[in-house]
Order: sequence, then structure tokens, then C-alpha cells
Amino acid sequence: MTTGSLKSEGDLLKAMEGVDVVFHLAKATENSWVGYLENDVAVTRRIGEACLKAGVDRLIYTGTIDSYDASQPDRPISEATPFDFDLPRRNLYARSKAACESVLKKLEREKKLPLVIVRPGIVIGKAGPLQHWGIAMWRGATACKLWGDGRNKMPFVLVDDIADGLVLAGEAEDVLGQSFNLIGDPMLSAGDYFSEIGKANKVTMRAKPTPIWTYYVIDVVKYWAKRLLAKRTDITRPSFRDWKSRAQLSPYKNDAAKSVLGWSPEADRERFIQRGIVDADLFGVAASSVGGEDSQINNADMIPLEVTGRQQIKESA
Repeated sequence: MTTGSLKSEGDLLKAMEGVDVVFHLAKATENSWVGYLENDVAVTRRIGEACLKAGVDRLIYTGTIDSYDASQPDRPISEATPFDFDLPRRNLYARSKAACESVLKKLEREKKLPLVIVRPGIVIGKAGPLQHWGIAMWRGATACKLWGDGRNKMPFVLVDDIADGLVLAGEAEDVLGQSFNLIGDPMLSAGDYFSEIGKANKVTMRAKPTPIWTYYVIDVVKYWAKRLLAKRTDITRPSFRDWKSRAQLSPYKNDAAKSVLGWSPEADRERFIQRGIVDADLFGVAASSVGGEDSQINNADMIPLEVTGRQQIKESA
């Protein structure tokens, strides 16, 4: 275990001593684009440059599927799909992760950085948070507003499968310069997911289907209030496509990760539910210990867990 600052080249080089493969799993949580540029994009560039100086064999960077335009149900998304054409109007996280990929790809082109990019789907499973904003806008411990009607299949993936995918990306031959979307097979909608949580934990999950346009309208009102009243000029103009993409309406393909990496995500629905929900300890205890005889169980009308991966080598996270 090595401690240090991601902004310190010396600390990064020390952490990479004797390391063949570096997994960059870190991310920033900021409320401005300037903050993301400083604490996410610049940090990622520094990590890439440190990898070059340290002479590592491979850098595995974890991007996000949030950078795609996932608002079109009739357009499947694969690694060949370009990111949203108007990223400056997407949410800051999606925009920043795409910018991180861009700076690393530049280092790859110009300085031969040995790079592989993976983009996890909505990661669920052991140690995952219950209140995850990748599926809904939360309003309480068990209450949230869905992104849309919650009926379409979501790009869920088990955390254990992500760990396997990361290791494979670090070991597979002839994959430098490639990217892989680590998405499980389509099994559950948001409604299905919260319904299964309610069944397993004997609790009522209150999830309200919410039209996407309502989020957008509220965002527009807030935007103009900040522009006109607070005189803010550093805020992102609202995008209906950004809000619609949160519903993950576009289906995802995972063929490349399976065929090139030899990745085998859980394919059985019942085992997926057992591993991703029943055994996930979403309330801090085993599902069999939650609730009581008088607990209500409703069908939910209602988590991306940051990938930690396997501790195969030192991580730059």
C-alpha cells in the first residue's frame, strides 16, 4: 500500500516502482468544470505521463458509459459508437471522463502510452450503495424518482465481473489502444431492480416514474435563475439529451469484451439477482436479516459503483 498525492509526480513514480500494470480508477467529484479540469483531467494527464516515465507495460483507465448519447432506443451502443457530439452540454462527470480519455489517447498517439480503456456499466453487488444516482434521483433512504418510466433494460454489471474484466484487460495480448464497454447482458429494468431489492430485504422501495421532460424544465428554470439573478456565467446550459441519456434508453453491446478479452459476465438472471442484490448487503446486513413479518413488500415503481477491482498490483486510485 502506497499513500501520496495524485498531483505529485514524485508520489506517482514512487507508487509505480516495480509495477507492470497501472489501474487508474480514481475520479473527482466537483461542482464546476474548472474543478474537474484541475482535479480529474489534469490529474489523469499527470498519471499518464508518470506511466511513461516509470516505463510501465500498460495503463488501464476506467472511463464511463455516461459519455455516450444513450437517449435513442433504436441505436445500439458499442465501442465504435462515438461519444455525445455535444459533450460541453452534458453533465460535468460525463464531460470530464471523456476529456480524460482524450488526453490519454493524445499521449498514446504522440508518446506511445500503452493504454487500454474500459467503461463499466452500472455496477452493482457487494458493498454497493443503495442510493445510487445512476438509476434514480434519491429523495430518502428508500424513496427516489426514476429517470423516466423505469421499464427499459438497464446496463447493469456485477462488481465481481468488473474485477475480472479489469484483470483481463491487464493481461490480454494485443489489446493496447483498444477500449471495452464492460456491460452485463440485459436482464433488469430499474423497476425490476428495485422490486427485487424489496423482495429480498422485506422493505418498500418507493420509486416514482418521472417524465424526463420534468427534470429538463426544472433545470432550465434553475439555469436562467442563476444567469439572471446570480449573474453566473460558469454554468452548463441544460440539455434534454443529457437528462434523457440518464434513463439509458439505448441498448449496449458487450461482444468485444467477450470475444477479445475472453470476458464472461454472469449470464443467468437468478444468479445475477442473487449476487447483485440478495448478497449485496445494501442495508449493511444480509438480505435475510432485514425487515420483519409486518414489513410491506411492493413491486417497485423505482447503483456506478466505483470499481475497486482486484488488488493485483498497486493502483493509482
